[in-house]
Amino acid sequence: MKYIAISTIALLGSLSGARGADYYISNFSQGPTDFLHADEFGNLLFGTNTIVTIGYFPSGFDLANNINNIPLLLESFLQQASSNVGINVNAAGPGNFPGYVDTVLIEGPILSPGNALIGRMLYSFAGNNAVLKDATMVSLNEVTPFVADDPASNFYTTNPSGRQILIGNVTQITGDFGLGSGIHNRLQLVPIPEPSAALLSAIGVLGLLRRRR
Repeated sequence: MKYIAISTIALLGSLSGARGADYYISNFSQGPTDFLHADEFGNLLFGTNTIVTIGYFPSGFDLANNINNIPLLLESFLQQASSNVGINVNAAGPGNFPGYVDTVLIEGPILSPGNALIGRMLYSFAGNNAVLKDATMVSLNEVTPFVADDPASNFYTTNPSGRQILIGNVTQITGDFGLGSGIHNRLQLVPIPEPSAALLSAIGVLGLLRRRR
């Protein structure tokens, strides 16, 4: 598994009165050089069996020391918004565009001054199942911290070259995927180790300990 300091998802949030935050998930930027979602083999994600999310981890959760425990990360993650990949992507015009995600508005918490979420880092998981916890491959990257409510609007954005990818592999692909031909980056999912494999490993360690005794 590679850990590469580049981000891939953009999140825009607009706040209006007591409604709270509306989260907008998008990885559109400028066409060529955009980061597209792909599976572990480099195939661009598309369809209702895919997901991109925005959310955060509970206060006090030790992300750094649990980064290799993907099942625990998925169990602890507090999802705020999600979208399938490539379906009805409006930013490129009407139609479907594999690898891209766009146009999901979901109401979230009101971030007025003093809210406990202020300053909490937002993260984005992507996966190969419409239900994130059922995914068998995922990627994870930082987005940006929550900020206090603004009567007009707040915008949460990520620069694809300015945030951290915590789980996932970055490769390149050339072509026209909706906003012009050129070289695009792919954020590829990585497989989640199966519990049975982890169990077998633990049993092997126990066997070694017994022989040493």
